[in-house]
Amino acid sequence: MREEEGMINPYSEKEGDGVMSTIRPACNFAGALALAALATVLVSDILANETITVTATGGALQEFDGFGVHPTRTKYKQSVRDTLAKLIIGDLKMTNIRIYHNAYATEDSLLEYWVKGWDAFDESKPGFEFGYAYPDCTSMLDDWMAVNPDLFFVVGGGEQITDQSRIYPFCTKQATLIKFLRDNRGLPITWTTLVNEPNDYGKPWQGQDPDVRMVPTDLYPALTRTMRHVLDSFGLDMVKIYVPEVSSVDSMCHAYIDLVRNDPDAWAATEGFFTKAYNMCADWEMKELCEETGLPYFTAAGANLVDQDIVYANDPNKWSRFVDYENTNDDDHWAAEMAGRVFNDFNHMVTCWQTYLGVCVHDWRFGPHRLIVYFESASDSAQAVNDWGYPPDDIEPLADGTYICYTLKYWYLKQIAHAFDVGCAFRYCETDKELPHRDMWMTYGQKPAIVASTAQNPDESWTIGVVNITGCQSDTFEINSNHPASIFQYYDPAAYDVTVRVEELAGNDQLKFQLIRSNKTDWVEPQADSVTMTNGEITLTVGPKELITLRGAKGADVSVKAFSRDATPLLARSPYLRGSHTLVVPLADNGIYGVELVDLSGKKIFAVRSAGDAARGEYRIPVAGLGAGAFLLRVMRDGSPSVIRRIVIR
Repeated sequence: MREEEGMINPYSEKEGDGVMSTIRPACNFAGALALAALATVLVSDILANETITVTATGGALQEFDGFGVHPTRTKYKQSVRDTLAKLIIGDLKMTNIRIYHNAYATEDSLLEYWVKGWDAFDESKPGFEFGYAYPDCTSMLDDWMAVNPDLFFVVGGGEQITDQSRIYPFCTKQATLIKFLRDNRGLPITWTTLVNEPNDYGKPWQGQDPDVRMVPTDLYPALTRTMRHVLDSFGLDMVKIYVPEVSSVDSMCHAYIDLVRNDPDAWAATEGFFTKAYNMCADWEMKELCEETGLPYFTAAGANLVDQDIVYANDPNKWSRFVDYENTNDDDHWAAEMAGRVFNDFNHMVTCWQTYLGVCVHDWRFGPHRLIVYFESASDSAQAVNDWGYPPDDIEPLADGTYICYTLKYWYLKQIAHAFDVGCAFRYCETDKELPHRDMWMTYGQKPAIVASTAQNPDESWTIGVVNITGCQSDTFEINSNHPASIFQYYDPAAYDVTVRVEELAGNDQLKFQLIRSNKTDWVEPQADSVTMTNGEITLTVGPKELITLRGAKGADVSVKAFSRDATPLLARSPYLRGSHTLVVPLADNGIYGVELVDLSGKKIFAVRSAGDAARGEYRIPVAGLGAGAFLLRVMRDGSPSVIRRIVIR
């Protein structure tokens, strides 16, 4: 990870419990009443909730293809394999698996690396059988497919491609591996990466050049074209290619995609998008690209890593903690942060959301990715309590002396998976707050306070998800030449009264929803009584780092307003810059328009609420002197929902 892709400092102390004690005063009754009244005023002022409104605009967008997970190299005892498979694949409704392989800079065959050695417990043979298989030649992947026979697989990994000559040999090795896993292991691999995180620089401990990206941008279109050609030559025409699998959605992400789009053969070979979110999540540019092309969009590894270089620069003694640090299982920072990323991506056209690690042994380096911690013995679980701070009541026995401990992330993800069904159709959500982003974008620097998502499920019920990520730990690295700006900022903890408006449900008198709440102390806790939405609107109180989901509004009595996102487009085509002085906003037809341009902090650069009769079919905004940067253009027509375009001035 490079500094610009940004990651969180996990070393700050946990905040206190915020317990308030009271002292009974020795005074007369009237005085006590006066003090009580004063206390009531002061406390109500202090505890007044923040407010925000989220509007789910009309019209179905992408359909959800489900959650996915990455297998680990943890070897479970035979007696618990089925139980653990059900906990991850069944209870989280997983639909897909991402297999990752390492390919070092040598010319050793990927096939040889992965499949040598049939003794699954011989660590000198780090191939496929060691990583995933048991002595009977079955693997945890077989366990998972037994739970969900319809699982599909994607392959990630790769090696550094420093010049044109390395492209064809690498593609050949990749195709060889995919064919082996399909034909000899029965894994239904339907997608492949090109190179994992091509924007990252080479790893010297793997013999790679640290001054060269894993795939320089100018080689990426040729790599895309060649991979398609080689896969077809191996009879793997059913295996699709996604791009670019960068580590965050930033300018490098769009640089790779733009180069592929400008190469007709490479673009023709592209059948989907894949990005990660080690800090910056899916953005407006990806949202618009998916709406324009209709291609599916995967995202993976939605948690933050601490940049090794930043840690070295700030405190060389912390070298061993250069990735996520989490000792205890109930860390609500990582749970809420993950839920925020999920909802951000749902709101920006992601169709398939993959977490990283499912069940694995305790490893502080990858805390925010782990969902369930596995302990091979009682001594291991005792060490977790005595040395690592795990609550003893949260460690549960399985069989044959093994134990597990659920993380709070597991329960948050389970709650979301049971609220948003596979096949649900998402709606775009936007807040009434300008700062930092009305689309609740989880990006570099300041994170939003509230992130929300809304969808209609295949059974016609509606789901609303809201997470409050205030109070999460912010980046506390010293600002210096190695760390020139805040990577990761959260608002101070605050309860929010969140009003959710679903445009398609307006006009219904009363609709019932089941509310489920999760936080540090209550895990997937259903509220006893249903809650009521009136005229498409409902208000919920959401505490810091708390997740709420609602599901309901199903049945013949529910009236759903018809919306078409394509019926009256506000923009005739994409806005464009004329020279360096004017932004031309092409409008679809005559009407009264509101137009505004804001920077990514929410500051208004230009705004006009009544642009008048747009007979010329366009509106012009002077942008001379703005300088380079990214901006959001918002357009309203006759009170219709806003259309937003991301404008980049270079």
